[in-house]
Amino acid sequence: MNKNSLRGLFQEVSLERRELKNHLSSEAGYKLKDAVEKIVDMDVFKDDYLEVTMKLFFNEKEVQYENVILSLRDIINSEVIPEEIRE
Repeated sequence: MNKNSLRGLFQEVSLERRELKNHLSSEAGYKLKDAVEKIVDMDVFKDDYLEVTMKLFFNEKEVQYENVILSLRDIINSEVIPEEIRE
């Protein structure tokens, strides 16, 4: 998959989710990249990662939260995540 097909996938998912209630992040005009950056910058899911996710998925090899954040920043900087959800 290339960058353009991944960006298209974000759009497809947002169109599908738009039909459901309470999915604000799929609405047209939503600043998706800004929201993801804010979530990463504020460590919104750090406790959840450390207490739940790491135990569920990484039992054999511990993946530090800081490494996950570095990977997420790489994804943000790769321009895969659209700046804004389109109509």
